[in-house]
Amino acid sequence: MPKAGDLPFAVLGLRYCWRRLRCYGAVAYADQKAKVLSMGSISLESCEVFAIHSSSSSRVLRFLDRKGDSFIVEIESFNVTARQSVSAFAVYEDLPGWMEDLATHKIPWVDSKDWATLEGDFIISATCGSSGLVVFNVSLRGCPGGAEEWRVSVGLSSELGQLQNLARAARQFFEG
Repeated sequence: MPKAGDLPFAVLGLRYCWRRLRCYGAVAYADQKAKVLSMGSISLESCEVFAIHSSSSSRVLRFLDRKGDSFIVEIESFNVTARQSVSAFAVYEDLPGWMEDLATHKIPWVDSKDWATLEGDFIISATCGSSGLVVFNVSLRGCPGGAEEWRVSVGLSSELGQLQNLARAARQFFEG
């Protein structure tokens, strides 16, 4: 349980508050059982999960279970959850590099910044409006080319000021 002087967990948006942790200079609380750390629109779950939480809804994009060049992408949105195992191989750069490129922007940008796996089973793009609202559009595809191919797409919002923290967390997940 939190000690006297600790910030209330409701400020950080967590349901449980059993342990205090430090990450990137920010103090946050964690659920002892799940080891979930949440800072605004970012969370690391024991460095085995990297997540982007929407700043305007309950939507979450999670990257988990990294094994070599493969990892699982999970989209959780209202009543829909989709998971797909994907390969980290991409046409241009690695995903942490893409996130770091986004983080170099100090002002909103005009065009869409995209990243995709070679197979096209995971596609993420980012746009940033004049207010600094960053919108990630995410698409997962399973059984590509098969008779039972499926596709789930969702948008989730973040903020321009969160991109450096997201880039650091992505690098830690993929190289940690």
